[in-house]
Amino acid sequence: MTARPIATAALIPAALYLVAWLGWVPPLWVQTSAILILAARIGFVGLFMQRFSGVALTLRALWAGVALAFVALAIGIVKVLLTH
Repeated sequence: MTARPIATAALIPAALYLVAWLGWVPPLWVQTSAILILAARIGFVGLFMQRFSGVALTLRALWAGVALAFVALAIGIVKVLLTH
């Protein structure tokens, strides 16, 4: 495996923040999009790990990813509320 997923994890949110900094879209849209993208990436980690390890995908992994994505989303929302 390569480090590409780690290296690109912040690429899309960084590009979104650049677009907001340039004034092309409202910052709230960018903040919301960045949180959703990162939560989705975190939520898919379990499914990707099962897929890459050769283990059959399970419903349990799907639900664990959904739960993890909601936790990441909640953390992102709390972070925005406390720091902005």
